[in-house]
Amino acid sequence: MIGRGQESRPSPQAEKLSEELEESIEGFEPSTSGEQALHSQLITLADDLGDNRQLRLLESRQGVPSILWTVLVIGGILTVAFTFLFGVEPPWFQRLSIAALTIIIVLVLYAIYRIEYPFTGAVQVGPDAFELVLDEISGRGDP
Repeated sequence: MIGRGQESRPSPQAEKLSEELEESIEGFEPSTSGEQALHSQLITLADDLGDNRQLRLLESRQGVPSILWTVLVIGGILTVAFTFLFGVEPPWFQRLSIAALTIIIVLVLYAIYRIEYPFTGAVQVGPDAFELVLDEISGRGDP
């Protein structure tokens, strides 16, 4: 399929390190006000780290829709081919160049039509992000 690379998978080592970091921060008992302030900052930073990691993992599963890759590849080929038709005298070459340009415009409009509503249709934003947030809120998600 055009536009689809290898699916990225979360690193078990990174997951383990993240969990160990969170456990060490949570297990620390501050004894002074300075340590308490540092502990609070560390908890905030660890939460930010986890949130950003989850966001990166979610985004790594996303890609450019196949329809858009198809339009871009065909449009690129037709655009390059169109340049060879400049200055050609026979009328059928002129008609061919107009047809090629028309095809490019139609394909671009079709791609825009297909991705106009991102939550419906064949090219859509999946529920992964929403399900991840719901799992995190309900406590079922992985840290």
